[in-house]
Amino acid sequence: MRLSENERETIISIFQMIDEGQNSRMDDFSQDVMISHIELLLNYANRFYKRQFLTRKVVHNDLLQKVEDLLDLVGNSRFK
Repeated sequence: MRLSENERETIISIFQMIDEGQNSRMDDFSQDVMISHIELLLNYANRFYKRQFLTRKVVHNDLLQKVEDLLDLVGNSRFK
């Protein structure tokens, strides 16, 4: 997965929160907080992963449009 610098910093900061949570004093909410951090990490990973395909889809749509335009141009010039 390719990450922008900001996305990379986001992932690293979540890992740091998880690490700090493991190294801090445990209390009644420690497990809930740790689960929330892991859920946040997975949500961001999913978001960044899916973003790559949305970006590629736009690029491919543009490419497909250019190919269709060229085919139309070639097809129209043959029948003249």
